[in-house]
This record gives sequence, C-alpha cells and structure tokens, in this order.
Amino acid sequence: RRLNKVLDELTSSGEAVLPGDTAFELNDTYGFPLEMTQEIAADRDFEVDVPGYEIALEQQRVRSRIEVKTAVEATADVIPAGKAPTVFAGYEETEDEAVLENVLEANGTIDRLVFESTPFYAEAGGQVTDIGRIANLTQEGTALVTRVRQNAKGVYLHNVEVQDGSFAAGDRCRLIVDVERRRRIERNHTATHILHAALRQTLGQHVKQAGSLVNDAELRFDFSHFEKLTDEHIERIEDFANAAVLADYPVTTDLLSLEQATATGAIGLFEDEYRGKAEVRVVSVGDVSKELCGGTHVSRSGEIGLIKIVSEESIAAGTRRIRALTGDAVLTHLRQQDEFARRMHKELGDDPVVGIEHLKSQVEALSSQLDEWVGQRLTTLSHEMTQKAVEVGTAKLVVSRADLPVEQLKQLADLIEEHTHPAVIILAGESSGRALVVVKVSKEIKAVRAGDVVKSMSQALGGGGGGAPHFAQGGGQDIANIDSVLASALNEAQKALG
Repeated sequence: RRLNKVLDELTSSGEAVLPGDTAFELNDTYGFPLEMTQEIAADRDFEVDVPGYEIALEQQRVRSRIEVKTAVEATADVIPAGKAPTVFAGYEETEDEAVLENVLEANGTIDRLVFESTPFYAEAGGQVTDIGRIANLTQEGTALVTRVRQNAKGVYLHNVEVQDGSFAAGDRCRLIVDVERRRRIERNHTATHILHAALRQTLGQHVKQAGSLVNDAELRFDFSHFEKLTDEHIERIEDFANAAVLADYPVTTDLLSLEQATATGAIGLFEDEYRGKAEVRVVSVGDVSKELCGGTHVSRSGEIGLIKIVSEESIAAGTRRIRALTGDAVLTHLRQQDEFARRMHKELGDDPVVGIEHLKSQVEALSSQLDEWVGQRLTTLSHEMTQKAVEVGTAKLVVSRADLPVEQLKQLADLIEEHTHPAVIILAGESSGRALVVVKVSKEIKAVRAGDVVKSMSQALGGGGGGAPHFAQGGGQDIANIDSVLASALNEAQKALG
C-alpha cells in the first residue's frame, strides 16, 4: 500500500521515476526489497533511480558508523588516558569475576561500567553485543547489561540498567552473559562462515562478503554477485551448508600473523583493518571454511542443527543479501510453514494446487469482466464527451470532469482523440482523495501546450505536474476546486485557440 501511494503521488505530479532515496526508505523502513520495488514500479511504467538508491544506502552506512563512533568516543574524556584495553575472556567463559575500574554516569544515573576484563562480547564484525547481568560482590548491587561497545583504545563499555544497590570503582563483580542468547548468536555466526563457503562453491570464487549481521534471531549476509539466485542455486547452497553441519566438523581458532593467515587461504572482509597487528584470529570450520574473525562461534558445526535460507534479494547493483535461520529458529519457521499448509488444505481441499489454480481462474475471469466493463464505460463516456466538444477554429475542445483513476483518464483521452481530431482534451477528476489532471493535445495544434495547461491546473489544485507539449498529467490535494479549475482551463484554452 505504501509503495502504491507513493506511485500515485508521483503520477499526480507527472513524474516517471521513483527517486532512489524513496526506494531506500521503502527498503529500510518498510522492508520492501529493491527488486520488488522495481517490479511493481515497472508494472505502472515507472523506473527506479538505482544510483540514487545506492547513494542513500551508503549514506546510511556512513551515518551508522559515525553514530557508533561518536557515542563511544564521547567517553574518552571520562576514562583515564592510561587505561589499558579490556581483556576479553568471552572466548572461554560466559561468566567471570572482574574488578570494576570506572563508573560513568548520565544525568546523575549510573549508565556505563568499565572492568579490567569481561566475558561480554562487544558488538563488532557484524556480530551483535552480548547482554546479561552483573552482580556486585563487594556491596549490594545488581544491573542488567543492555549493550557492550568498545572504544578506539579497546576499552569495553557496558551499558547498564541498575536494578538495585550501587556500584563504585574498585568493587569486585560477577559478570554473567545470557548464555542461551549467546549460543544462538554463535550458531548464526558459524553458519555465516559456512554459507560464505557454500556461496563461493556454488556461484564461483568471485563471491565476496560485502557485509553481515549476526544476532540471536537470524543471520544476514551480503555478498557480491551479478544476478538473482535461482531456486536451484538456493537448494545447492543449502545442501552444501547442511552437509557441513551434519559432518560435525570441529571449529578451531589459531592466532597467526596476517601473512601466515593469508598464506593458509584465510579470507576476511576488512583485511586492511588487520594490517599492522602482530596477530590475527583465524576461525576454521573443518576444511570447509577459513576466515579472519574476532567473533564467537560454536565448538563443532553440528551444534548449528540446520541452516535454512528464508530470503534472497538485491540491495544494490552487484550486491545481494540472504537471510537465514539456524537451530530452533528453523523448527519454528517450519512449523509456521506447516500451519500455513494446513490452513490452505482446509480452505482449498485435498489438492491445494488445484484449488489455487481454480481461484486464479476465477480471479482472471473476474478481472477480464471488469476490464471489459471499464472499457465499455470509457467508450460510452468518450462518445458523450465528444458530442459536447466545443469547436474553436479548426480544433475541437473537450473539457470535462471524470472521477476516474489516472490510467483510466489517460485511456479516456485516447478514445476521445480517436473520434475528435484535431483536439485539445482536458480531463480532471477525483480519485482516492486526490485531484487528477490529464491533458492531451493533437500534434497539429501548436497554440496550446499540454504541459503548460497541466502545470497551471495542478498549481491551482495545490499540487504539481507537467509533461510534453502533447501529453501531460498532474494533480493536487484541493478536490473542492476541480470544477472551477476546469472552467478556468476552458476559458484559457478558448483564448489560445481563438
């Protein structure tokens, strides 16, 4: 509905291209994939500004990076300059004790805590933050951990909501990660590595990771590829990935120099970020995958359970995105699919396919009948309006109101011109709460320009529009003035033709 509303507004304004930033908003806010937007727009003779979409996408990425960087760096002035990087203990532990080193407040309330070490993973590399709780062992105090980030110096900042008691520097605390959530994230992260390998195996070695998001609900993987994946592609990718899961490969980590890691065939999204580091972390899934990665993973691939791709779409030219589920999320998804199938069986009978085909036939028949009725109605209207045409010199002038959708107004103008030639045809009416204007001028007539007429009428109706000398469309919000605007257009056209 949102997309159709946008296209209706563009139609009323005489536009033929859906702006890229609008297409991005539809994707970012409402979940409309770019390809779906392009298909629906094409059905209504619109193009989509894909370069503009890509610019909006990159701007959003930049804004996101700046927001995170600003939020983290804002703590630089309250953390001692000599503070050592936080020791991350989360590869081995999900619960640990640590000394509280800094307490940061916001509006007089404890907001962030800094420890000498932590088992909490700070969001990075596409993997979301851990959450959990903190218990103060020195004094009364408990807090929920809602987010963990690290600044440029490697200091981990634990965003907290204090539940009771208090916290002070020097307190010894127990840090407890939400283990079940962490395990779901680990399944999705290791599955992301396996899917990357599956994509390269199935589509070719040109496939490169372009981004990812790994959370406890699903995984999202962006990759370079030039065309939509077929159903066969997706099946082959799933088969490869799940074979790796069922093989129950060990998931191992090694600390190597970047040169050693590269020599072993390890791949990484942001290899430049690793340059200059003494060691990089290489995560291997059997002999299937080997990647540079700082995230957390399962210990064996079998822990993933199952990998199911649930969507595939284009997000930019040459870049595609898949969403996938693992573990118990796949079971939930399959149960939902089963429930849908049962409902279809109940509504459509023993053979849902036959039932659907029957419904399609009925819809097509009704649609055909509706098209036939609309065609007859437009033909009748065109004859009625032609009979009321005003002759001005050698031209005929048809100015009339018809409360029809813009596509039908355009068809009506074409029908009128077939029987009235040469002619100036000015039509206006209300549809879906908007005033619409369509003007058609025979090519022999030079004194009246359709674009100028539509521009003037649309402005008078509180909107906009325009077009070529011989055809234009537009509209506005002021439906109360349609009749008076038509009357003014009639007078102006008579003057121009006379």
